[in-house]
Amino acid sequence: MQYSLSSREFAESTGDRVFYITYYDATGPNSHVPQESPRFMVINEENHAWETFGIDAGKRIPENHHDGTDSTSYWQQLLGNNLTCGNCPVAVPNLWQVRAGRADSNRDKNNIKEHGYLWGGVVVPETDASVLAEGIRRLAAAGWPPVCIFVCDLAWSVTAHLWDQAVAILGANDEVLLEPSLAAFKLDPSNDCEGRRYVGNNFGQPHRDYAYHDVFGLDSSETDEMPRVLSVWLPLVDVNLENGCMYVVPQAGDATGGRGEDGSSAPTFDIRAVRALAPAKAGTFFAWAGNTVHWGSSCTEKGENSPRISLAFVFRKKCATSDLRRAPLMREELRAGIDLNRRLELIEHSLACFEHWYGDTTTTRQRLHRIRSARGQFS
Repeated sequence: MQYSLSSREFAESTGDRVFYITYYDATGPNSHVPQESPRFMVINEENHAWETFGIDAGKRIPENHHDGTDSTSYWQQLLGNNLTCGNCPVAVPNLWQVRAGRADSNRDKNNIKEHGYLWGGVVVPETDASVLAEGIRRLAAAGWPPVCIFVCDLAWSVTAHLWDQAVAILGANDEVLLEPSLAAFKLDPSNDCEGRRYVGNNFGQPHRDYAYHDVFGLDSSETDEMPRVLSVWLPLVDVNLENGCMYVVPQAGDATGGRGEDGSSAPTFDIRAVRALAPAKAGTFFAWAGNTVHWGSSCTEKGENSPRISLAFVFRKKCATSDLRRAPLMREELRAGIDLNRRLELIEHSLACFEHWYGDTTTTRQRLHRIRSARGQFS
């Protein structure tokens, strides 16, 4: 089933204000029947750093109970492909020193400044992207959420490399921090077609990750200031229009940039300006300013042979608004080596960050909590 964005129904609004989004089957006999996603709601205090998603989207899938262990060997055997889960300092593989795959920092800065987003080159080798994607598949098969891929060293090597890319765009060197809201996605076409929620599904509502003042500050210039917050998205498989690509709204179609919005309703934008970030190869570097409108599409039946698998990060300058629920990561911590307990803590926090979209993750978070406690280093 191929879904297309419908411009004929906008909820209780005028102009191009999108209070909710409708989708329709572009190829089937009932293409005239809209399928409405939930209305936006005011985000509660627990999720105040994320401004976007309705709470009752689709049916919930009961969480699996896990037979996990507190040993690194359990995770290494589960992930396979010789993925290690050690405490050693993270080093970027030599393969990434090949300049052909690196993005031009000046071009990237200009794209973020002028358009609000960038579509870069392949910055992670296909072999590494493939190994991480397979690790996520194995996690999902065992009942663990995709974000558990961050137990492995390679995921943090990728993070270190993307951090370098973010520094080249934001500047400020070690003043660039990583928010603890790490995310990983693995789309499930059967659940998508049934309208069921699950951990690792797409965020299908057009949204901004952060408010305008969080990204540019209250005293920012409209013409010459770079954003302080950068969202980074990395597909681990080739993406296309059928298997769950991302969509962005360039600045030309987003007149306000979010100025004056309070986060209780959907952003205003010109739907004619929307751009699909596809087709793109695995390992391609995508980024956008924290206030850029974007969303991820679901996987259709045509894309079910290779559903989208991806990672997402938020990098910010030290002066920018932070996730007040958890301290950000600094590059010194990554260089020194992040142990398994810290990795599990971040995974647990990530699940809480997106629970308003995924549904109840209490069972998994409690399991992670117990694993950390059993290791005797819980803080």
